[in-house]
Amino acid sequence: MSTVSLKINDFAGFQSSLNKSRETIRKAAINAAKVEAYRLTRELQREIREGAPGGEKFEPLTILRGMGQKRFTPLKGLARVPKYAVMRKGSDTKIMFGFLGIKSSRKYSELATKLQDGFSTPSDSPTPVGSTYRKLFATIGGRLKSKAIKKYFFLRKTTVKLVTPKRMIIVPFWRAHRSEAEANVVSNFERKLRGERI
Repeated sequence: MSTVSLKINDFAGFQSSLNKSRETIRKAAINAAKVEAYRLTRELQREIREGAPGGEKFEPLTILRGMGQKRFTPLKGLARVPKYAVMRKGSDTKIMFGFLGIKSSRKYSELATKLQDGFSTPSDSPTPVGSTYRKLFATIGGRLKSKAIKKYFFLRKTTVKLVTPKRMIIVPFWRAHRSEAEANVVSNFERKLRGERI
């Protein structure tokens, strides 16, 4: 026997099976990426709480310098903002994670973007910091008991701007986790095709 002939009578059935296989592969790929996006989101939240996304520590809060206090972590409150989402447009599917700016987190996502870029308040121009900020800080400082901390809330007359330094989040995080994430997606995909739960 030198040849093998495969006789296909039911072309419609064959096409249906082929389409089902394609759909199985598509769903496996989406699920593989979703599982990893969820894991990455949780990891990003944890690293923000610890103040070191991707292992790179945030610039410390100016008000704490020289005060010997370590209990405050810059941007710790942003840890709850990162999310992941499945975006579908026609036959294309995109899975994203990070500061997505969707629904109730839009305001905080915009803040996260601003904090990653760094900024000055109220402006970079050589004018005194507005009286509104001075009054706000003085009010807060006036309520504090510790003289060592109080003094940081009363701005000098020579202070012309308040500078918030860059505190990068997504770039160092992705740099540290990208290789692992890509390997995990491949592993998840292969497991899904084997029928495993992931």
